[in-house]
Amino acid sequence: MKKSAYDIDIFFKDYVLNNSKFSFDRAVVLKENLKNKKITSILDLACGTGLFLNEMAKNFDLKYGVGLDLSENMIKYAKNHNQSQILEFIKGDMTDFCLKKTFDLITCNYDAINHLNLFEDWQKMFDKVYEHLNSGGIFTFDFNTLLKLKNFNRDSYYECEDYNCVWHNTNKNNKFNFNFSYYVKQKNGNYKLIKSSQTESTFSHKLITKALKLSGFNHIEFCDKNFKKCCPNKVFRCFVICKK
Repeated sequence: MKKSAYDIDIFFKDYVLNNSKFSFDRAVVLKENLKNKKITSILDLACGTGLFLNEMAKNFDLKYGVGLDLSENMIKYAKNHNQSQILEFIKGDMTDFCLKKTFDLITCNYDAINHLNLFEDWQKMFDKVYEHLNSGGIFTFDFNTLLKLKNFNRDSYYECEDYNCVWHNTNKNNKFNFNFSYYVKQKNGNYKLIKSSQTESTFSHKLITKALKLSGFNHIEFCDKNFKKCCPNKVFRCFVICKK
């Protein structure tokens, strides 16, 4: 992940807006599908704005929750908008962390794992997650699939009150390449161009399964957003549920 992308105010506004609905919907789905599980602690990797953790605190009887993110901008926002005293937000790398506590549920949302461009980093993350899970604990994450990668070449444009945005997305060398051009309105009426880009990688579900098993997980399911089993080769975004 290119850190600079999340340090651009306009990009950040877009992220917060899109993340809000995703966070609410995801928390509701998890509450419904984990209602028979005792979830009192949660770790959210690449926690971003912290909105998801706040929603989880509303939906579960948590004793504590931790959000981890590499971006100082995100952690600052999460701390300033924290709605619960049981939540803690920490700057850290999701491939290399040691929190000296374990959790009933560990999550990684919004295709954040795709920002790890090397598969060895996916493996490192899985290893760390397994170390930080309680026995019987749940790990769930979502990722953009190879099918989405094949259909990724597209351009889009939208207008807002104080800026316009052009997205030029391409797939090259098995990577998602996001290119953003923001035309930001200035006080004098002119527009200033701000460019940013970021790259994501994805891998086959067979390779992901192998890595999860290598970390120690033996119960692995690939699902759609509603926890219904699906074929990862037939969806653009896949949700994975693992049990320790």
